[in-house]
Amino acid sequence: MHRVPRTVVGVVAAVALLSVSSPAPASASSSSRALCTSKSFSCLTGSGFHGQSAWGSWGPGHNCVSYAAYRLKKNGVLDPWSSAAPDASKWDEEARSAGVRVDHVPAVGAIAQWDVGTYGHIAYVERVTAQYIDISEDSYINDSSGVSSVRRLSRTGRDFATADFLHFHVKPAHR
Repeated sequence: MHRVPRTVVGVVAAVALLSVSSPAPASASSSSRALCTSKSFSCLTGSGFHGQSAWGSWGPGHNCVSYAAYRLKKNGVLDPWSSAAPDASKWDEEARSAGVRVDHVPAVGAIAQWDVGTYGHIAYVERVTAQYIDISEDSYINDSSGVSSVRRLSRTGRDFATADFLHFHVKPAHR
């Protein structure tokens, strides 16, 4: 996983781009800090995601739904939707309808979800500590661009406080 760009100008530009492009709140008052931001998929290195569609999501390209669905599918989660993956703003309601637990308790492998803007935003929970959680995400800007990022959300910040966490069931391995 690559880290935040080395130059101060690069860091400022990357954080500004993330806060403009990501539907999830990402302001200084939100206690959210970018650990990696990239116009390519380099922040998601190791996940195998390169903008491909999963579970009928929009693609190819930058999109939070495609990224979250890809990560869940890679973890062995069966597609819970009866049709194409819904917009991020509907994931909590659709997940509940599909029998998925939705709460305010983060866990590695869960999906963080926010009802913000028109389409909402979702991200994959990578790390959970007593002070913060780290999420990885992909965000749509337009049909040909976007950003991937890894962010740290303080448990005392607004981004953490306004998130729902969706706990999808991993398909049991056959023995």
